Amino acid sequence: MRDGFGVRAVMLGRTAELKGDAARAHADFRSLGGEVLEVKDASELETVASSWRPSAVIDAIFGPD
Repeated sequence: MRDGFGVRAVMLGRTAELKGDAARAHADFRSLGGEVLEVKDASELETVASSWRPSAVIDAIFGPD
């Protein structure tokens, strides 16, 4: 993104369900060039995660708005 790094977020859920601060942060992330991959369950997450080799993984799960 800003420093030349590609950033991809994997979201356990759907963008359409985001509200408040989460929706604003998602919009800001996308406007800076971030990619968001939506997954619905653990098996889909495993499939997505095995399709690329990230250089860093950050686990960031937040509670409801």
